[in-house]
Parts: sequence; C-alpha cells; structure tokens
Amino acid sequence: LDTGFPPLNHGSGARWDAGFPVGRLIEVAGPPSSGKTAIATAAMAAAQEAGGVAGFMDHERSFSVTLAPRLGLDTKPGRFIYKKPETFEESVAIFTLAVKTIREKKLIAADAPICWVFDSLAAMVPNSIYYDSKNKPRPPGERNMNDNTALSRATSTYFPAIAQIAEEYNVCVIFLNQLRNKIGVVFGDPRKTTGGDTPAYYFSQRIWLSASQVKK
Repeated sequence: LDTGFPPLNHGSGARWDAGFPVGRLIEVAGPPSSGKTAIATAAMAAAQEAGGVAGFMDHERSFSVTLAPRLGLDTKPGRFIYKKPETFEESVAIFTLAVKTIREKKLIAADAPICWVFDSLAAMVPNSIYYDSKNKPRPPGERNMNDNTALSRATSTYFPAIAQIAEEYNVCVIFLNQLRNKIGVVFGDPRKTTGGDTPAYYFSQRIWLSASQVKK
C-alpha cells in the first residue's frame, strides 16, 4: 500500500509507488506531529483506491474525520469504519468481526486489500485496567503495580491471533505507537516503544519517525 511518501515506499517495498505489505502487521512510531497518522491515512486511502476497505480504531480520540478526505480518504460508511473502543479487547473484537464479515460475505473483491489502523498501541487500555471483576469501571485510585504490565500481557495474548487474522483475511494492520526513552542507557539507542516485547516479534516492519523543524 502506498504510504504517500515515495522514499518510504521504496525502503519498505522496493517500489516507489507502493510500500506497506498486505497480510502483515506494521508499526509506525514517533513523537507527536511526526506524520504517523498522515502515513496511516495514505495507506488507508490506497486500500480504498484498490477497491478495498479501511478501518480506524481511535483510542487517542484525535483523528480528524474532516481533515482525512483532504488526504484522499473516503470516509463514507461502507468504505471506512471508524470506532472509538474503550478497551484493548473491545478494539480487537471489532477488528476481528469486521474483517471476517467483509471477507466471508464477499463485500469486496477477494484480492482487494483491507487496511486497519490502531491509534495508538500506547493508548489501548486493557480490560483489566478499565473494569473490575464485576465488569464495572474501576476508580483510578484502585489501580496498582500489576496494571503497569497489563498492556504487555494483552499484547502477548492477542498479537499471535491478530497476525494470523491479518494473513488469512488479507489485511494490512498498522499500529501507531509512541516512543519512550529507556532510563540509564549510555550506549546504543535509548528509544523504545510501548506494548512490551511481544509486538516486535510480529511486526513485519517497524517504522520509527522523527520530527524536525521546517525552516522557511
């Protein structure tokens, strides 16, 4: 799928006009305002142009449905699925049901791609943090140290299935992510992404962006 940036296309897929592979998981990470959402929107628009469907899980509550058409995305129902899930598990369930329905009911051509974006992995709240054992929202004051590893446990549980679904149903799954700095690192790259160690094993490509000031 075209990323909207020819050098990134070439680095990703050895073509200037197409970059991200379909049927795989991709990570696009970087600081704020580094172009993560713009790249994901270009890939979604490319999937639609090829006769496919795009989906966007807005966990950060920051996606502009008004601005997206200016970047080529068709936001009409049937061509674009936009949701604001509360939890990690709800988001994965929506994704799984949607892509299975699209393929099994043959709503698009068999070879047409689906592009599905999760924005962002860092903002996906696991069910165990949001709800208690009685499925009621937990007050923030009741959270504990175990909650710090909840996202890592969620990715460890669900990423193997997400990778299989992406391949079986011909979906380019893009996880936008945030960069963090490792404390105490003297040598090597101090940057890391959220979500634990599991995602790195399932991402076919990891795109880490940087932000720089444009000089006039």
